[in-house]
Amino acid sequence: MDMNKLNFKYATSIYVALLYAVFITTLVVGFASYISRVNLSNELSDAKVGSLDKVIFLNNREENIQTRLVESRDALFEVQTELLRLREQRDSLDSEIYQKTANLIDQFIPISTAISIYGNALDPAFVKYYRDLMQESDTHYFELAKRLSVALSTVQYQEFAAAESVTEFTAVVEDVQKKLADARVDLQKTEATFRQLRQKEHLVERNIDEIQNLIQDDLEELSKIDEGISNDQRALIASFKNSFAEIFYSLLQIPTIILTLIVTIAAGGLGSVVAFTKNFATGTERATSGLLFVNVGEGVAAAVAVFLFASAGMLTLTQNAGGAQGAIELTPYTVAFIAFVSGFMAEDAFTRIQIAGKRIFQAP
Repeated sequence: MDMNKLNFKYATSIYVALLYAVFITTLVVGFASYISRVNLSNELSDAKVGSLDKVIFLNNREENIQTRLVESRDALFEVQTELLRLREQRDSLDSEIYQKTANLIDQFIPISTAISIYGNALDPAFVKYYRDLMQESDTHYFELAKRLSVALSTVQYQEFAAAESVTEFTAVVEDVQKKLADARVDLQKTEATFRQLRQKEHLVERNIDEIQNLIQDDLEELSKIDEGISNDQRALIASFKNSFAEIFYSLLQIPTIILTLIVTIAAGGLGSVVAFTKNFATGTERATSGLLFVNVGEGVAAAVAVFLFASAGMLTLTQNAGGAQGAIELTPYTVAFIAFVSGFMAEDAFTRIQIAGKRIFQAP
């Protein structure tokens, strides 16, 4: 039994230590952020260069755009490199298509040789027409090959032509026609690859245009931001960033009212833990984890009530925090102090709140 009590006390002590660490750390960080925010706001106010929130927003926006510009330019370089590669492939395919088209004419060389051998067995009109076609230089290779192929399909023989000559010449024609068909299929595949490559090239060119438009828009926005933020503002923000960790700069962007709420809750919780520790040390209460968390809950609730009480204007706890002209904000110091007292004396705080509530809802 004594061992169980000892274990309960040990566990409660650990919870108390953890709560102390959490609430004290929150208070230190919260007040450090608030003080830094107030000091930086005062410097901006003295320099007459604008409000802190505006400076932070424009500075962050400027940094984000500059980062995006670097990424966009890197992406543009990669896409332009890809475009150059595609164009090199396209030029290579274009030369290959030209060469394969020119090679179509080479398929008719055996026909020319066969005409020289079996010319007497062929219709003279066909021989003349065929040789005239082979002499043409203005006709495109592909069109010329097409006309030659048609001519071969309509070849006429002399009436007295030897059957052997006709058979051999016909065999040459059939062989040429087969090789010509294979060459055309290969050429069509190359042309299809060329068309696909050209489509990719168009997509890349469109992507380049989009990236360039994004870069132009970002440059125009940077120009507008440059008109709204001065070098003094940039220097102040850069000095703060270099002096403190990035986490404090992130906390600096939290509105003062939110910082006030955070330190108020932490102060109320800390006050309740101190009250529990005091009562536990004097032996007025049993040291149980359940009672500890109940006290902390009451302390936080009392602190939130004080915050709402002050926010509603029922408690004068305001000062000028160095923001825009005429801005009035809650003072975290006084609110946190009252919150700590409320957490330390949660029961008395709730009694006072109950009395105030009865006055509000009291019938006339």
